[in-house]
Amino acid sequence: MMASNQPNMKHTALPPGKEGRFKYSNGQYRDKFWYFLFVVHLAGMIAVGAKYGGAFISEMEIEGGSGWSAQNPKSVIFVLFVAAITGVSFGWSWLKLMKRVRLKTLVYMYFLMMGAGVLVLFFLNFIAAVIAGLCFAITLVWFFCCAQQNVPFAEAIMRASSQSLQDHNGAILLVFFLAAVQLAWVISWTFIAGSLFYHLNPDGVDTNNQHNFLMFILLVSLYWTAEVIKNVGHVTTAGTVASWWFLPASPSPTCSSFKRAVTTSFGSICFGSLIVAILKAARAMIRSAKENARRSDNMATCVVLALADCCLGCIESLVEYFNMYAYTHVAIYGEDFITAAKSTMSLFRANGFTALINDNIIGMVLGLGIFLGLVSSACVSGLVAYVVVKAWTIPLLIIGAIIGMIMTALIMNAMTSAVATTFVCWAEDPAAMQNGRPNYFKTISDAANQRYGQDWRQNAGNQRYGRQSS
Repeated sequence: MMASNQPNMKHTALPPGKEGRFKYSNGQYRDKFWYFLFVVHLAGMIAVGAKYGGAFISEMEIEGGSGWSAQNPKSVIFVLFVAAITGVSFGWSWLKLMKRVRLKTLVYMYFLMMGAGVLVLFFLNFIAAVIAGLCFAITLVWFFCCAQQNVPFAEAIMRASSQSLQDHNGAILLVFFLAAVQLAWVISWTFIAGSLFYHLNPDGVDTNNQHNFLMFILLVSLYWTAEVIKNVGHVTTAGTVASWWFLPASPSPTCSSFKRAVTTSFGSICFGSLIVAILKAARAMIRSAKENARRSDNMATCVVLALADCCLGCIESLVEYFNMYAYTHVAIYGEDFITAAKSTMSLFRANGFTALINDNIIGMVLGLGIFLGLVSSACVSGLVAYVVVKAWTIPLLIIGAIIGMIMTALIMNAMTSAVATTFVCWAEDPAAMQNGRPNYFKTISDAANQRYGQDWRQNAGNQRYGRQSS
């Protein structure tokens, strides 16, 4: 680790557990209990599916009909494949565009799209949606006007993050692979849950919600595994981007980062993911209870449950945002989750407002990319469906738009991870960034000097080593 000329940046000042980047104390596994618990839970789900799945499959074979079939299924598959390729191509092109086009220009495009959307809703006579859209748009415009001084810094962070992913596109390929794993898990979970409930209630009789607790446990399993898969992608991307900054000559940073994510850091990923999974499962149960109350015309209960859902939703969003930065520390320093959480708290105390503004400004650009990915995929899939399939043009257009949006969103999610990692590196190890990527660091440094003054390096050194800024 290189030392800077600042006294606070000496290697000897590192606290225990932060002896160096990517050095995981000789491969020591973190949060082993949560690693073990996750594996046991997954083995239990597989065992349930193996034990009760046979009867459930027999029942589906008896009740299943001929199902949906198309006159030319290969043509339909071709349309969906084209939609997916369009989404990936647009996402990759948008990633390159973010490195070349001014951030302000992209944000103005975002506002124009929002205005066009509000006009469409107005002509469709959706007055409530128009009012909500106007309020949201005015809030974002006000925020952007107040955050003008932060734009050059956000632009510098965005361009460096985009370049890091283009130089190591294996991180994006891994995201697509993990998306396929996510899909396989959801299908498997649906089969396992269906098998279990069929075993408990083979006649399909209404049991008055007597299996609510079991449903909650199954939902925790669903969301926990999904969160773990997603966060493995984030930790891998964070490690890859940090390697791009600190170890530019590293031959295969994505492979090394992925290996750490599924071995030494996997327990930490399981720990943090379980917290979010419990919140998501609780919200799902509350929404179900709210729907039952609505059907029973119990408005008082419905209102209370709606408020509870809103509060839990806010907590969930805050925890997910916090975890994103905690996992970044896990990826770089190999910390256990609690230590990473403490590091993140120190980061937020010193630079939390800056991180929030930075993420929201860049988030507008990423949101615009996802929306345009949806539009481009809809146009291409609709055209191909009209020319090739000559049927189901509108349904295939809609499905193609959704598929393309998902493909684009996966790339934008990788970009979100890259932005968070670049910010953590800037806030904690500016000297190492300068050693690794001097050109990109100079752009970020000049923007930081313009926005925060010449003392931002000293503050970064204090933050990195857990000291209070003077």
